[in-house]
Amino acid sequence: MNTSIPTGLGSSAVSPRVALERLHRGAVLLDIREAYETNYRVPDVPAILRFPHKTFMDHWADIPRDAALIVLDNVGVRGREIARFLSEQGFSDVTWIIGGIVDWVRDGMPVLRDPNYELRGQCSCKLRPVNPKEPPKWTK
Repeated sequence: MNTSIPTGLGSSAVSPRVALERLHRGAVLLDIREAYETNYRVPDVPAILRFPHKTFMDHWADIPRDAALIVLDNVGVRGREIARFLSEQGFSDVTWIIGGIVDWVRDGMPVLRDPNYELRGQCSCKLRPVNPKEPPKWTK
């Protein structure tokens, strides 16, 4: 059964569950979220590279070409753009996660969290870290 959605652009989209299976078989997660977008949550996977979207074009050449890559963003939009770009640059095995970290968390995939930095508040204008003075402490 085919577990990805081809795009005709040399890359494809995968569900969080399929992404996790591929990550456990040796693929590398490419997290392109900006630090402020993470809410101090990162997928708990064997291999992860962080190349924030804002500076991605300055550093993309540092990404290993021989790795199977799975791009993660917030909701899947930027991930698709980056996956397409990498495919156009000759990367042969690039996918992105449908729904990004939002669907990853919703589907119960493993996540490391820093409880001191998780945002709390009633609305986006009032969100604040619980204790931003503490250094990050990743927990499951």
